[in-house]
Amino acid sequence: MYLLGINCWLHDSAACLIRDGEVVAAVEEERWFRDDKHTGEFPKRSIRYCIEAANDPGMTVDHVAFNFSPMRAFSESANLGQVVTRPGSYSSLNRKSYKHLSSGLKRYAREARQALRAAGAGDDYDVHEVAHHDAHAASAFFVSPFDEAAVLTLDGRGEWATTTGYYGKGNRLERVFHVGLPYSLGLFYAAMTEYLGFKRNNDEYKVMGLASYGDPSRYREQIKGLILPDGDGFRIATEHFEERSRILYPSQALEALFGGPRRVGESEIDQRHKDVAAALQERTEEIGLHMARCLKEKTGARNIAMAGGVALNCVMNTRILNEVPFDEIYVQPAAYDAGGALGAPYWVYHQELGRPRTFVMDRANFGPEFSDDTIEAILKEGLLRYRKSEDIAGDTAKLLNEGKIVGWFQGRGEFGPRALGHRSILADPSRPEIQDPVNLRVKHREDFRPFAPSAIEETYQTYFDTKHLDPFMTSVVPVHEEYRSKLPAITHVDGTARLQTVSKATNPLYHEVISKLGELTGIPVVLNTSFNVRGEPMVCTPKDALRCFFTTGIDHLAIGSFIVDK
Repeated sequence: MYLLGINCWLHDSAACLIRDGEVVAAVEEERWFRDDKHTGEFPKRSIRYCIEAANDPGMTVDHVAFNFSPMRAFSESANLGQVVTRPGSYSSLNRKSYKHLSSGLKRYAREARQALRAAGAGDDYDVHEVAHHDAHAASAFFVSPFDEAAVLTLDGRGEWATTTGYYGKGNRLERVFHVGLPYSLGLFYAAMTEYLGFKRNNDEYKVMGLASYGDPSRYREQIKGLILPDGDGFRIATEHFEERSRILYPSQALEALFGGPRRVGESEIDQRHKDVAAALQERTEEIGLHMARCLKEKTGARNIAMAGGVALNCVMNTRILNEVPFDEIYVQPAAYDAGGALGAPYWVYHQELGRPRTFVMDRANFGPEFSDDTIEAILKEGLLRYRKSEDIAGDTAKLLNEGKIVGWFQGRGEFGPRALGHRSILADPSRPEIQDPVNLRVKHREDFRPFAPSAIEETYQTYFDTKHLDPFMTSVVPVHEEYRSKLPAITHVDGTARLQTVSKATNPLYHEVISKLGELTGIPVVLNTSFNVRGEPMVCTPKDALRCFFTTGIDHLAIGSFIVDK
């Protein structure tokens, strides 16, 4: 049985194909376009890739699942009967949103039919509307290693819900509580991100990094007055924001509260901005902890799974794991809206069709892959200087040990926003002088942003103070004090790092690079950042990798079995 999941609502369009409960392929549409990060375009190219990746001539798709449900625009409990019999009980905004989503779904259903016909995957399938937060919850729980878990989904907005708690057991999810518009932790963080001069729905992770440079006590009371715990969820003092169609934006009242106007993008960041970011991040963590504790109390579950854009706030995730009595936490690699393309078909497969669970998502490389023959043909066509390596991992480790910055393009691309050893830029983290070249000469990004380490599972606890395995880089952990000076390029100003643990079973080649670098340096840890420049998606194809390589300060490119030099 084949199920195709599609996300094409607002941003982060993506497609995911599952076969008999296992992921075949998953990719964001942005990866095919270098100038449209977080694109909301219908994922026509991604659907075609998913069908090609199945490599099953004559296959037909049985179910197509979209990760939104127009009816949920009225409320989480709305049904058609209520809308018909009590139309006056819903605002014009509810009805406007419903009409917008309904017309969008019809249009997208037509585009999906055209894409599947063009790919030869048939057109005799059932179409499913899966509510946005149900899709998030399915993407968190149904691919997790847990048979039972509390599930928390939190983002900007779904059709109406912004935060939802669930109890998951076996192949069933049950809603426990929800928070709806205009109260939204994601929209609150987005509005504050905009106030701080960054791009909303794009740069929130920059604010998380900036927070470490600030003092939260300076604006703690102001932030606390803006968002408060309320029952299982929270409420927001919306009078301090400009509200348009239930979306929150910075206002003059907000500027007065923090003693200054919003920062103009790319202008200087002063201490006030850092302190606001610190207070914002602290309060976000507190609200997340409040809801996680409520879920723990209501469900009694030993573990928690999370999804939604706010679930990529790795500092909050770490506090939930450390301060709420859960044994483990699971956040799948595409926790943001693209992950709805993963969750929607799993909701149908398990929740609606009742199929048993057999799959655990322990890796993220479900994107496009290119053979050595394809790569070499492109290198020859470009008359490029390259050499074939008999030991690509060992040769890359030697270059890193020499202080070189290496583009790493291997195997299938990652699904999700984090580079996890397939489309990465690598460097030796023991070199304090490496940070500035990577930030400024390669990534062209702000100098306050930290870099992440990748460490092998066998020895990561030697360098990092955690027992938690994190293959998807979704939490932040302390670097052991004795290694902070030895790993300066990946140790943040607060002594932490966003760690990725690398398994030999799921990513053997990347594991080998790190191990061989460790043989040379004494510390099997590598600096890992995504293979792209600021404002662009991660590279997807060999030509993308070559363009990024030749237009930045990357020293060498390890692509397939080849090393390209400048």
